[in-house]
Amino acid sequence: MKKEIDLISYEEILGETGQIKQISVSELYDFKNHPFQVKEDKEFSALLESIRESGVLTPCIARSRTEGGYELISGHRRKKACEKLEIKTVPVIIKKFSDDDAAILVVDSNIQRQKISYREKARAYSMKYEAMRHQGKKGGLTLDTMSAMLGESKRSIQRYISLSHLSDELLDKIDSKQIPPLAGVELSFLNPEQQEIVLRVINQSGRRINKKQADNLRKLAEANELTETTTKEILQKKIITKTVYDYVLLSPADITKYFGESYDKKQVLSVIFDLLSKWKNNN
Repeated sequence: MKKEIDLISYEEILGETGQIKQISVSELYDFKNHPFQVKEDKEFSALLESIRESGVLTPCIARSRTEGGYELISGHRRKKACEKLEIKTVPVIIKKFSDDDAAILVVDSNIQRQKISYREKARAYSMKYEAMRHQGKKGGLTLDTMSAMLGESKRSIQRYISLSHLSDELLDKIDSKQIPPLAGVELSFLNPEQQEIVLRVINQSGRRINKKQADNLRKLAEANELTETTTKEILQKKIITKTVYDYVLLSPADITKYFGESYDKKQVLSVIFDLLSKWKNNN
C-alpha cells in the first residue's frame, strides 16, 4: 500500500518565519518544465469556488527571477484560479532556492495529489531524481531515498524515470491506455526520430500496442532497422500468448468412462465440442 506523504510545512520550507507579500498575478511565472498540468477538473472547480468565497488562504511559494518577476515553486493552480476570477494579487512567500531545491519542492508539493497521470508522474520522478543526484547523492542512494519517501518500489520508480524519455505524445497514449506502461518502457529506449515513426504509425492505424510488439520495435531500433514499413509489420502481427491451459489432456480411462470403446477420436471430439458450445451459450 502506498505510503502517505506529509504536506510540507512553511517552517520546514523557510527555516524561519517568512514574510508573506501580496504579489501581482501578472508577475508570477510558471516553473520551468513544470511536470504537473493545471487541469480544469472537479478539484480545480472546488478550488475556484473556495477562492471566490474566501480568497487565497494558502500562500504561494516563489523565487525571484533574474529577468524580473517571480518563478512559482508552489501555487500554479491557485494562480490559474485567480486569473479566471480576475483577482489581481495573491499572497506569496518569496525565498531563495537553488535550481535543485526548487525542483524537489515542486515535486513534493504536488505529488500527493489524488489524480496524477503517467505523464506527470514520469516527468516529476525524473525531475526529482536528477535534482537529488546533482546534490551529491549517488544513483542507488537516490532511489532508496525516493522509494522511502514515495512509498513505491525502486523498480517502479525506475520504470517511471524510463517513461520520462518518451515524447509527450507517446506518454499521452499511455494515459489513454492505447499503450500499456510496460510497453512504454520498451519504447523509451527509442531515440526521438524512432519514437516519431512509431507515433505516426499508431495514429494512422489506430492500433493498440502490447509489450511484445514494443520489445520487437526496440530490437529493430537497436539494429537500426526501424522504419515506417517495419513498424507497420510489427503492429499488424498477431501475438500468440500462452495461457494457463495451452492444452488439456484426457486419459483413455477418462474417455472410456463417458464414451465407451465404440467411439473413435473424431466422434469423441465432436461430442466434447458440441457440449462445450452448449455450456458456453448457457453461461
